Amino acid sequence: MKALELSLRNYRVFEEVDLELPARVIGIFGENGSGKSTLMESIAFALYGVNAARTKKQEIRTQGVLADCLVRLAFEHGGQQYEVRRSLVGRNSAPEAELFVGDLILAAGTAEVNGEVERLLHMDLPVFRASAFAEQKQLDAFSDMTPGRRQEMALRLLGIRPVDDARTAARREAKASKQSAEQLTGAVADLTELEGRQKEAKDLVREARESAKVVAAELKEATSRQRGAKKAFEVSDAARQRVEKITIALEGATEQHGGLTEQHAHLAERVETLELDLATLETIEAELEGLAGVDATLRTAERLVELASKLAVAERELEALPEIDAEAVSSELKLAQVATRDAHKAEADARAKHEHEDAMLADAEERLARAADADPSQPCPTCGRELGDDFSAYRAHCKAEVASAKKRLIAAAKAEKETAMARTKAEALLGRAEQAHEAVRTATTLRGTLVERVETLRAEIAPLAEPFDGATPDVNALLESVARARELAHRLAELRVEGKRLDDARRDLAKTQKQLEALEANIAKLTEEAEGLSFDPEEHREAREAFDVADAALDLAREREREMKDALAAAELELGRLEGEIKQAKETAARVDELRMESRHVERVAMLLDGFRDHLVSRIGPDLSREAEALFRELTNHEYEDLKIDEESLTIQIADGDTYHPIERFSGSESDLANLALRVAISTHLSRMSGADVGMMVLDEVLGSLDEERKDLMVQTLGRLAGRFHQLFVITHAERVKDQFPASIQISKTGRRRSSAGLI
Repeated sequence: MKALELSLRNYRVFEEVDLELPARVIGIFGENGSGKSTLMESIAFALYGVNAARTKKQEIRTQGVLADCLVRLAFEHGGQQYEVRRSLVGRNSAPEAELFVGDLILAAGTAEVNGEVERLLHMDLPVFRASAFAEQKQLDAFSDMTPGRRQEMALRLLGIRPVDDARTAARREAKASKQSAEQLTGAVADLTELEGRQKEAKDLVREARESAKVVAAELKEATSRQRGAKKAFEVSDAARQRVEKITIALEGATEQHGGLTEQHAHLAERVETLELDLATLETIEAELEGLAGVDATLRTAERLVELASKLAVAERELEALPEIDAEAVSSELKLAQVATRDAHKAEADARAKHEHEDAMLADAEERLARAADADPSQPCPTCGRELGDDFSAYRAHCKAEVASAKKRLIAAAKAEKETAMARTKAEALLGRAEQAHEAVRTATTLRGTLVERVETLRAEIAPLAEPFDGATPDVNALLESVARARELAHRLAELRVEGKRLDDARRDLAKTQKQLEALEANIAKLTEEAEGLSFDPEEHREAREAFDVADAALDLAREREREMKDALAAAELELGRLEGEIKQAKETAARVDELRMESRHVERVAMLLDGFRDHLVSRIGPDLSREAEALFRELTNHEYEDLKIDEESLTIQIADGDTYHPIERFSGSESDLANLALRVAISTHLSRMSGADVGMMVLDEVLGSLDEERKDLMVQTLGRLAGRFHQLFVITHAERVKDQFPASIQISKTGRRRSSAGLI
């Protein structure tokens, strides 16, 4: 497996990360707590979901962010590219997952995607984590731990620890049963005085015990025969398993060969199709050249039709305007204005006359009032002469003046009213004349505007109509030509892109051909190896039958042993039926026998588990030694040619010349390389046992406790180790060695609980 791209959105401290991962040794740098291990955790999260995270799913989303958590991993496996997408959605962080192969969805939903990933990689999460991740400080632990703790860690990684736990539990249970039996034995009553009465029962017990000895001898012989048959069968079965593994490998290679053959045929067909399509390129270019400028012609025609339509509308509006005698309307307005001014003047004169007559009446009435109050013997208040006999005449004269003033006032008031009515009528006539004049002015302005618009439109239409010789253009035909030109341009662009794709397709075709040839060579090699194995199915069947017969005989012997024990127990129970105390004593003795039998059975289980555990270790130990030896030889550049690992304690011994020495005898850098070889050997073994090629490994803080010189040596060593993996991720905060890595990812803190990651 090789990781190609990693994208994170709101994953722990990373709000947004997009990385393209190269196929080489990649150093991951950053200060403590910046998120280096989190970045690698996201790869396991993408493959196996929330179970691969260090915390609950509610704690994975970036703190303080409401948006969904998204993780996308593109990877290559078995020559095929895959993409897995996982997300935590909504307030409850509901997990969702999708797995793609190419552009096709392979699985949807967390359970289906998890199952498909395990099937694809041939390993579940614990095996993947143990084989691909060397956890933080793990190599230091191999160096610093006591042999017992080192063995415990290695067995845990190899999956043997559960067998040890089961064996310990069986031993503990057997010990408890034995202690209970011993406690009950002390409670059995003294049966000395009852010996006479128990004689017959004891004889029966004695006979049962003699029979049990005979059955035990038969059981021992049956056990020996069963072990021999089992050993012969296991040797034959090991050969059968190797043949089956080769057969499975051949089937996988054959299936892959079929897929590559189909891919080769598809690519060949695509190359042929692209070549045929590109043959039409010149014809399309010629036709497209003939349609050059049709877009501009269409725009001109559409503009011409639009302006012609506007011209027709303007001409119709101009023809619809009525003819108006502006001179007559203007003359009527002038006459109305003169009449209105005259009416205003006449009204003002009449009003002044009315006011004058009103004042004259007031004066006359005032003189009449004074005359009524005057004394005839006194001088005239007006002229100063004495009134005498003229007093009566004077009063009569004053009355006549008042009457005359009233008549004139009435006449003035009537005249004022008549002039007011005349002024109102004149103003009405003036208003109608002004309205008529405004209507004439508006109509004249509109006519001028329409005339100007018609002339402008005709001026614009004239140059546009020249390309069409004055005829109305066919816009629909031009639209069809434009559509055809666009269609040809689009097809031309597609063909030019296909021209570039043709080169890619030819390269892919050549690459597929090479892959087919390499795969055919591998199939031939596997076939030759299968033919060279000496495995006879008939002999294997006979060995299996012999083992089954021996196993059945062993079961029969065990059954007879149990029958003899049952007979002995029956005799003891018969003896226990004597008296109450004897009965109680025999029941206690039976309980003791039962506990001892249970203890023996559980001890037997513990022994079997111990043997099974030794069998696993004996199978794994040599493989680890061979793998670690080859790695150590390569990592030390053949300075040391041999290394072995103790099958029981998993301690490391390094050969110096012809002698093996404990790892503690060597320098720190040599110990580091030996422990690294052991850890990588464990990962390689787990991958091989699961039938998968992980192709990647994560070394977390392998440089943390090393001095500067040992750090430089370890970085150089990792470069040699890269040949065994597609990708090797090295997590460290040792910035000094950054330049020694061919590729690096820098993790930087950007704020409180926020970080960024970039490839440098």
